[in-house]
Amino acid sequence: MKKENRWGISWIIYIIGIMILVALSSYAMLICENNIGGWIGLGLIIIGSIIIRSKVVWKGIKVFLLWVIIIVLIVVDFQLTKQVSLSGALLRELVAAKSAANANYMNEADWSAPSGYVVEKTNLGSLPIEKLSKEESNSQRVILQLHGGAYVMPLINSYRDIAIKYSQANEDCDVVTIDYRVAPKDIYPAALEDAVAAYKWLMEQGYSNENIIITGDSAGGGLALATTLYLRDNEVPLPKAVIVMSPWANLENTSPSRTDNYDKDPCLGQGLQGIALQISNPDYVGEHDIKDPYISPVYGDYKDFPPLLVQVGTHEILYDDAIDVAKKAEAAGVKVQETTYNGMFHVFQMAWQIVPEGKKAWNEVQTFIKDVYAGQ
Repeated sequence: MKKENRWGISWIIYIIGIMILVALSSYAMLICENNIGGWIGLGLIIIGSIIIRSKVVWKGIKVFLLWVIIIVLIVVDFQLTKQVSLSGALLRELVAAKSAANANYMNEADWSAPSGYVVEKTNLGSLPIEKLSKEESNSQRVILQLHGGAYVMPLINSYRDIAIKYSQANEDCDVVTIDYRVAPKDIYPAALEDAVAAYKWLMEQGYSNENIIITGDSAGGGLALATTLYLRDNEVPLPKAVIVMSPWANLENTSPSRTDNYDKDPCLGQGLQGIALQISNPDYVGEHDIKDPYISPVYGDYKDFPPLLVQVGTHEILYDDAIDVAKKAEAAGVKVQETTYNGMFHVFQMAWQIVPEGKKAWNEVQTFIKDVYAGQ
């Protein structure tokens, strides 16, 4: 009977041990992105399971604890060397599991402004405009937000949420978001025309160009750059600053990061589904020259461009777009603040509630805006 009890205890410990080992090893491989540390952990599963299965139960437990310590060291080492948060790495993998994240944007529920904010909807011709304001506020500042979506996706609720973040980052200023025309129905220069029209409309509403900041992410980031280049070229007073997150600034599919980060980018790389396919074959260009600076602003001349904040993650296929724009603008004498976030995915700023890097990015936006208005 005693022998059977020992066998039963050994078996239970074996099952529980293996389950924990598999879970921890999977976690380690996830965090370490299948590097050597993760594979070592997988090998230790096999060794640990054999020893744990032995009748020498306590010896097995000791080996199990040793294995856990090794995995912890692997994760800590990854944290110190890669400088990416665990939540950021985990969320990146979750995003990868939903690479067609925006596929159902047409079925979104109605969006309501949170307490303390009001939204005013209007139309500039056929262009829908949404103005978010703080209740009982008479702000002289405004942000013109140009949404992302590879020039094929309309305005979605995520950007209505982001409008609140922009308002909070700029002293509860007004935020105007436009639902510009998109491909394949409306190709270049439709989006650019709408963005320029919205900017001029803001000045007609009484906002000084010195109190306007243009922002955008992904395609919206590229559009923000193109819009500002167009305004300068046509002698329209320029905005106070431009903020771009992971800008799609080069519509050619030739940048090294397109291939180097293909397996790392959970949004626009591996699997390329939905709107991500536009990155390799954009409908927006039509028959126009893809190197036109108003289409691919990486080819623009940034002389006299306003202060520019560029944010990008190292795991994006659009990494080179952001870096190339920042370098070109800086070479032209523009005040540029470029920040690269290690291990981050495309437009990670939208996950500010979960990812520390997202919170840090929004803090940077707030500081940048404050410094710009302070003349620093």
